[in-house]
Amino acid sequence: MTRYGPVFGLGILLCMVAAGTGIGLLQSSYLRNQPGSGAYALSTGFALVLLLCAGQFAMIRGFRWAIWLILPSLIAPALTAVSLFGSRHAGTLQVIILAIALVGLLVLNSKRHRAMRRRLVEMRLQRIGQLPPTREDEFPDGTPPAKPWFSITLLVLAALVVIGKVWLLVMN
Repeated sequence: MTRYGPVFGLGILLCMVAAGTGIGLLQSSYLRNQPGSGAYALSTGFALVLLLCAGQFAMIRGFRWAIWLILPSLIAPALTAVSLFGSRHAGTLQVIILAIALVGLLVLNSKRHRAMRRRLVEMRLQRIGQLPPTREDEFPDGTPPAKPWFSITLLVLAALVVIGKVWLLVMN
């Protein structure tokens, strides 16, 4: 699975950047003079992040439908940027957001990302016993590691980020 790491990381990064910039564009264009624009932007961001995280976790667990939870974080900013063409809004920002969203869609549709999703589905089917386990000599990257140090490191870093965010909210 190490050869799929860069395309997995790039897919997540492009989804997050597209969603964040798309929400900024939404707030500065459609929600400009609305009284509760901050709450609307925050709820939109929360919904996109929730879909993205649930989709990524489901994809890692090997569910085929998970990609449909990830796609809104790329399609919504692209539609926001396209809907503002022809207006007097920031044209360069619209093009950048549209380009990021389209590149993200290309990454999710790339051969390597599809192969990664196929392998994750195969691993899930092996876990539940519907497929026989893969022999050690059939792994393209060598035998799998004995300890999940990478996932533990990522979970610790994510916990530190969440604790830091909560601390910043409490202190202000």
